[in-house]
Formats: sequence, structure tokens, C-alpha cells
Amino acid sequence: MSPSPVHEMRRARPDDASQIASLFRVVYSQSSHPCNNQEFVRRTIQRKDTNIWHIGESGGRITACMGMLANRWNCTWEIVRGATDPEYRRSGIGTLLAQRAIDEACASPDCDLIVGFPRNRTMYRILSEVMRPAMGATGHDGAINIACGRREYHLAVFALAGSPRFKWCNPESIPAEVRHSVCEAVLEPLGLSWTPGPYPPHFISGHFPRHPDYGPFTFYYHPFCPSDSLEISSYTGVKAHAEDVAAELIETVSSFQYARHIRLAVLADKVDFQRALLQAGFSITAYLPSWHLQNGVRYDCVLMVRRELDGEPVAHDTRDIIDSFDRIYSGYIRLLTS
Repeated sequence: MSPSPVHEMRRARPDDASQIASLFRVVYSQSSHPCNNQEFVRRTIQRKDTNIWHIGESGGRITACMGMLANRWNCTWEIVRGATDPEYRRSGIGTLLAQRAIDEACASPDCDLIVGFPRNRTMYRILSEVMRPAMGATGHDGAINIACGRREYHLAVFALAGSPRFKWCNPESIPAEVRHSVCEAVLEPLGLSWTPGPYPPHFISGHFPRHPDYGPFTFYYHPFCPSDSLEISSYTGVKAHAEDVAAELIETVSSFQYARHIRLAVLADKVDFQRALLQAGFSITAYLPSWHLQNGVRYDCVLMVRRELDGEPVAHDTRDIIDSFDRIYSGYIRLLTS
């Protein structure tokens, strides 16, 4: 047996961008991952205020990387951009890099939650069983990403960065049956209990992009991205009734005829708005505990997705976890639409 490779672990530098981009092209092949692009990698390495890049290097060759992305708008840090050269898998380098990245994020004064979207069972096992703090699954992303030429599911996972240092309200309007399922499957594994309270009037939670909005909504849409995805990040209109806002949203997304994946985070108490979107073909794929931050208080959201049918996405040995959450949220959907 050949000896284990000796890895140096360090922060990435801008001149590492070419090797990192090459690593992503090897691991993900034809994909929607932006790290296939050398210039994108270089820019994110330079943005040290919101991006952390850790790499593993052996003999001058970058063998693995892992990053953290700071979402300043809601004080969460997302574990992102993980890739390990196939020749170095099972060497433990990915696990070590992930813990270094999480430790750095948790030490930040503006980190309430750690979030992640692992794409396979191995990474989920590392995040949920090996990492500290351990991350628990809350659903999936509805298969927004393309890797190796195919759409694939990623799990949604969360962890508290430490002892809760924020005020948090759960929705008062969720049916008791749903509340029990969410507590058992999502909140209790994270060490959280149900604390109902009033919610703000907002329908949609997200970061406001800098480019102009489209009518009453702000959004993210990149027409040349292989994922063909549209993400609605906020409602900026004046209407207050859920059915009216939903009608505006459906009219807006109909203008994006090439978007095959549409998603948005809806505040969990807005059941009438959720009901209207469900009737328009959306599904609930994940519960997002404490996702919305407003005036120092955190509120829950649900992730809602509408995807064009282009074959069943790849699950990378996470099908049982995806199915278990789909059953929970399908029960929620039945209660909302009955």
C-alpha cells in the first residue's frame, strides 16, 4: 500500500485560481458550478470579507478545497465549493478542510447559523456525524444544480454556530400536525424548541440584489447558466393580500420562458401565499429554521420550488433522506390544499 499523501492545508491565494478551477472541472465535468471559471474563483478569493477558501496541497498540487460564504443579510455562513481530486478521496483531507472552514465561520461575530447543501451521502455523513457542530438535514434544494451533465439533488443542512444568541419566533398559524412533524424531524435534532410569536408582513425572504428589480420582485437569473434557474429574493410591491402577490409572482415568472427551476424562501406563517403557489405547481422541499432576520429577530421559512420535468434528478445515495422529507412536506401540502 502506498503511503498517505502529505498535505499542507492553507488559505487559498489568487494565483491558486487556475488549479482550483481545473479541479472543479475534473470533479463536476459539465456543470452549472461557477467555480469551473478561473476568473470567478480568483474574484471570490480576493473577496476575503465574505469568502473563505481553504485548500489542501500535496507536492505543489491542489488536491482539495472547501470554502465558506458569508450571507451578511441574515447572519448565516454557508459551507460551499467543496471538491476533492478523485485520486485523493478517502484520504481525510476533505473532512479536515471542512472542519477548518466551519471553525473559522463559527468564530465570526456575525454567524448565527451554519448552512450547507451536500450533494452526496459521504459529504452528508461528514457534516452530520463528524463535524462540530453537527449539521442536521431539513429537506433538499429541489435539484437546482447541474453536474456531469445531469440535474441533481442537494440536501439542505443546518447547525447553530453556538448557543443561540438571537430571539427566534416560530409561526403561530401552522397546523398542529405539521408543527409536530417539523419539531420532530427538524427542530429537535438541532436542539431547538417551538416558540410561537407574531411574524412581519413580508412574504419572501432573501438578499436584495444590486441590479434593478423586475416589477414588484427582485431576483437572480443568469441566462447562460446551465441550471436555467430563477431565484425570487423579495417582493417590493404594494399589494398586501396573499392571492394578489401570488398572482403577480406567477405573471412575473411566466416572462422567463427558459427558466426550468424556480425557487423562493417563503416566510413560514404565510400559509395563504404558500397555498396559492402550491396550486400553481410549486412544492415545499425544505424547512429553513430561523432563515429570515429582521430587526434582530429570526423567523422560519419554507423553500418552495417549481421545476420542469426533465427526468428524475440524481440523488447520490441520499434518496431515502429526500423521500422522508418529501413525505413530511407532502402531508403539509395536503393540509394546506384540502
